[in-house]
Amino acid sequence: MPDKPVAAWLIDDVADFLASCPSPEELLAYRPSPQAQARCQVLLNKSKKGVLNAEEEWELNQFEHLELLMQALKARLRRGPNSPPNAGGPRDRIPAAIEPC
Repeated sequence: MPDKPVAAWLIDDVADFLASCPSPEELLAYRPSPQAQARCQVLLNKSKKGVLNAEEEWELNQFEHLELLMQALKARLRRGPNSPPNAGGPRDRIPAAIEPC
């Protein structure tokens, strides 16, 4: 695992990927790095054994949150461009200063 505070490297990896304005195909193909997958597996194993400390539990929660975010992005992409937009959905609340890719 890279030398950063707990889970900060994971958040940075995903943020860097999203900030690169990936194509829909790249978003659909996105997979966590082998290092992230290995770390997540270690945390899941410790969780199953009931031996996670508070910092590790927080880190595992970050993995779960990022996984949910990526699943939601991929689901929206799979719906396709002809799907009706979600009126009042999260995209409607994006501040004007933040422009999509």
